Amino acid sequence: MKMLFPTYFKKRAVGLIAISLFAMSEVSEASPLLYEQSPVIVPGVEALQADNPFWADDFTIGHSTLDRIIWWGANLPDNTGSADNFVIQLYSDLQGTGTVLNNGDFGSVAFDKSASILNSDVPYYQYQFTLSTPLELLAGTYYLSIQSHNQIDPWFWLNGNSGNGAVSYLDGSWQPTAGDLSFRLEGNAIQNVPEPDSTMLILAGLGMLTILSIRMGRGSKVRA
Repeated sequence: MKMLFPTYFKKRAVGLIAISLFAMSEVSEASPLLYEQSPVIVPGVEALQADNPFWADDFTIGHSTLDRIIWWGANLPDNTGSADNFVIQLYSDLQGTGTVLNNGDFGSVAFDKSASILNSDVPYYQYQFTLSTPLELLAGTYYLSIQSHNQIDPWFWLNGNSGNGAVSYLDGSWQPTAGDLSFRLEGNAIQNVPEPDSTMLILAGLGMLTILSIRMGRGSKVRA
């Protein structure tokens, strides 16, 4: 006696397995983009000088891990930015002098710099800082501060799109004012449970595979 796997059941099983795996991949994979305020592109400079005073801008995200911070800025046209030195901090609030988030004080960071936006007036650059260890952030509102400690070349943080129109500057304490700054946060959203639709697809796929297995066990035996 030997067991035969009918072609019809083979195709059904392969299809259901593919559906189940696709559903599970949809649950586990997430876009690397957590939040973005894209840079404002105009001739000249649309930016805030970020060495005096220092600036911070808010963002709101869901439960996530933060892997990378990207931002855009420029030095004055006659400066190279060769002495750029950025200190990055995440605040949980900006009341008074603010509260720096636990594990969110990155200090002076190692960053990658690349030409991003070039026009006839000022060369703009994209800067990127990759965390050595992803930082878990609970759902909520935070404040990103990127401070230029370049003592030679003034640095300007490019204005951003799609924010809430409010930023803060540090003058003894944090003071609110109008504006938005450009930055992008990358990482992964954390889902504690699969989405309902994906769960149903997985259960349906596994259930159908079980039924097919039972049917094959009863009806696919043939005499050799």
